[in-house]
Amino acid sequence: ICTWLVGADRELLRLQRIRQAFPIPEEIDDDPQGSPSHRIRSVFPEYEKNLAGSLIAIDIGLEPIRDACPHFDAWVGWLEDLR
Repeated sequence: ICTWLVGADRELLRLQRIRQAFPIPEEIDDDPQGSPSHRIRSVFPEYEKNLAGSLIAIDIGLEPIRDACPHFDAWVGWLEDLR
C-alpha cells in the first residue's frame, strides 16, 4: 500500500493500527461503514477502491493476499480446482 498511498508516516501508521486490530484482514469488513475501503478513505480521502484497489492487489500479488486471507485462499483454491 505504501507505494500507492503515499503519505506521512502518521497516516500509514493509522492503517497499520487498523489492520493490527483484527486477527485476519477478512474480519475488518464488519459493517458497510467499516469496510476496508471506507477505513482507507478515512485516512486517504483520494483513495478510489475500483482503481487503486485493483492496482494495489496487482502490485502485492496473489500469494501474500492468500497467505493473509484464509477464506479468500479457499475460494481461489476452489476456482483452481475447477480447471
